[in-house]
Amino acid sequence: MVIKKIEVASMAKLSGAMYATMGLLAGVIFSFFSLISSSMFTRGQSGINPGGMFGVLGVASIIVLPIIYGIMGLVAGFIAALIYNLFAKLVGGIKIQTEEEVSQVVGSSASEK
Repeated sequence: MVIKKIEVASMAKLSGAMYATMGLLAGVIFSFFSLISSSMFTRGQSGINPGGMFGVLGVASIIVLPIIYGIMGLVAGFIAALIYNLFAKLVGGIKIQTEEEVSQVVGSSASEK
């Protein structure tokens, strides 16, 4: 079996979804550390808590990072599929070896009635 062409939109969609998931994970980690660091600050003489900004950035990262990562993944997947299709025409596609799995059905069959 040889993969000769990748549908560009399909690859872009899959890549965007995978990168958005990684962005969500990165956002959760960033948010965790931002919230911890924001709790380390105390109010200054002016009465402003400088750590509050870290907390806001941490919570916003859970929303913003998956969107940014998803868009970057969409674009990267689109470009990667275009480049793959170009090179697959020039040098051939990726050869994949597959094996069919044979399963036996255990139990009675219709002829045993």
